[in-house]
Amino acid sequence: MAPVTHASLIHGTRLAFEDGRLVEVVGPAGDVQATLAWDAGTFCGLELPPSGEGRGAVLVRGERLPHVLFGSAHPVIVGGTPVTWMGAVDWARPALIPPIEHPARIPGGAGTTILNVLARLAREAGIETVRYAGPYPTSALWQSLLQSFRTDGDEAAFTAGALERAARADMTP
Repeated sequence: MAPVTHASLIHGTRLAFEDGRLVEVVGPAGDVQATLAWDAGTFCGLELPPSGEGRGAVLVRGERLPHVLFGSAHPVIVGGTPVTWMGAVDWARPALIPPIEHPARIPGGAGTTILNVLARLAREAGIETVRYAGPYPTSALWQSLLQSFRTDGDEAAFTAGALERAARADMTP
């Protein structure tokens, strides 16, 4: 087992790395926010622990399964039950923000935590620009993305043509 190294962010969040890979995110209050599993550089899964409000653990599995809309996707499981799909991500070098088939099925706060992890992984990999690659560029998604990413664009540009993109199942970033 490789030694674990730690880094602290400006607002008190702590990150743990093993073999240069992010393996844990701990909030300023000492609460584990996310745990990532890797096997020789291959992403195995992201787990968000159960919440104090009774929400079960949220797991994004690393395996990529065929998906009719996204091509390939990661299963998203809440409390042991599969609830939705997330477009496949290169977790080691995320350059794309994936679509989520049914975002409302992911408990409040969990989606933002997943986006925060993706943003951190991109930053650690030296990826300066990430783009949304999905057919649902909505105002709600824009507001969520602002919590995790900096942007040069605006909401109007992001959501332009949203209905047409959805109708075409356009996955272009």
